[in-house]
Amino acid sequence: MTGAPRRGVGGVALGLIALSSCHWRPLAPADAESRLRAQLQAISQLREVLPGGEALELHQLRFTEVVISLHGDVAEVLANAGASGSFGEASLQYTGTERLLLHREGDGYVGPLVPSLTGVLEALARRQRAIATEDRVAILDLAASDYRDGSVDRARLAPLFSTLWPTVERAQPNALAVRVDHDRAAVSLRFEGDGGSRTHTLALERDVKLWRYSAGLL
Repeated sequence: MTGAPRRGVGGVALGLIALSSCHWRPLAPADAESRLRAQLQAISQLREVLPGGEALELHQLRFTEVVISLHGDVAEVLANAGASGSFGEASLQYTGTERLLLHREGDGYVGPLVPSLTGVLEALARRQRAIATEDRVAILDLAASDYRDGSVDRARLAPLFSTLWPTVERAQPNALAVRVDHDRAAVSLRFEGDGGSRTHTLALERDVKLWRYSAGLL
């Protein structure tokens, strides 16, 4: 009998990975790893609503070069992930490295499936909300300590804010491409309009649990 889909940290729908059974039995480490690999290979779609209300939908989600370490009822998974889909109204392409911490439940494992991607997307959503509300404090708070964009470092962001602000793209992107390499990410935003296609590139880095901008914030 299959249990109802569960939700994990960050609201990730886990019905795609969690398999539960009425008759639980301990699995040997080799069996547990094989079961988890099979679960990951079976995943192809993911739907999630981020804390700010933005919808993420992934198709053709694939995990490759999977390395699994079992620690009791916790599985640590290192893998390369790739997917296409949408984030809000924008199309999305994603490739990146993911570190999953999954917890044993019944004969399966539950937990967030693409935490690096969702972390980067949450940072993009915070930036867009700050731009929409013209919240200068919130925007500057998104800058990493080592921020640098050309000749502008973090210390010069505030003094130059009035000069840089008129050039900020306020429209929602039509498409975005995200690439994560461990603790760093590169994001390309594409905008379509009467003036044709234009792009804006951002760089982010992981700051403990949050992602902050190391370039391209304004």
